[in-house]
Amino acid sequence: MDPNNPQQNNQPAPPQPPVQQTYQQMPNQLPIYPNQAQPYQEPTPAPGSLRGDKRLLGAIIVGVISLVLLLVVSLIGGGDETAPTTVNPEPTDTVEAVDTSEEAIATRNTARKADLARLMSVMQNFATENNGAFPEQTAVDAGFLASHVDGEFIDPLSQETYTVIDTVPSEVGTIQYAKEARCNDSEQGIVLSAGTRLIALLTVLEGGNSICLDNK
Repeated sequence: MDPNNPQQNNQPAPPQPPVQQTYQQMPNQLPIYPNQAQPYQEPTPAPGSLRGDKRLLGAIIVGVISLVLLLVVSLIGGGDETAPTTVNPEPTDTVEAVDTSEEAIATRNTARKADLARLMSVMQNFATENNGAFPEQTAVDAGFLASHVDGEFIDPLSQETYTVIDTVPSEVGTIQYAKEARCNDSEQGIVLSAGTRLIALLTVLEGGNSICLDNK
C-alpha cells in the first residue's frame, strides 16, 4: 500500500492551487482571454514599408503636379517660347535666261553698232581737242571710257563695260581700236592705211559676224 496515494487510503486528494494563466497584451490590441472570440484587427505595417509607401506616394504627387504645371505653361505662355532658329541660305546670283530669238539678237546687235558709233564720236572729239592726235591704244581703258563716254558703255548681253583691245576680237563685249587704219570693203575687218588721222573700230556681233567703223 502506498501511503502517498489517497485513493488507496480512501482520502480525498488535496486541492491543487489554481494555475494562473498569463497573457501578453500586444500593442494596439485588445486583451485576449480564454474561450473569447478574437476581434479582427488591421495588420500594422512594418515601419520600413510604411515610409517607402509614403515616399512613393509623394513622388507620384510631385510628378502629377509638375506635369499639370507644364501643361498650363505650354497653353498660356506658349507664345513666349523661343522659336527654333532657322538659317536662311545666302542669296545666290540668279542668271536670267537669255532671249535667243532672232528679234532679240537683232536688237542687241543694233545696240552694239550704236555703241561703236558713240566711241568713234569720242575719239573724234579727243582728236579735235588735242591737235588732231588720237589717244594711244593702251590709253583707252576703263578709266578713259568712264570719263569720256556719256552714260553706260556696256555690252547688252554681258552687261559689262566694253573692253577695248588692239587685236581682232573673238567675243562680244570687246572692241578693236586701230590707228592709221580703215575698214575693209565688207566692213567686217580692219586694214592698215597710210594716214595718221585715220582710225578704225571693230566689234563682234551675235551670230558670228563683225561690224567695222572708221573715220575716213
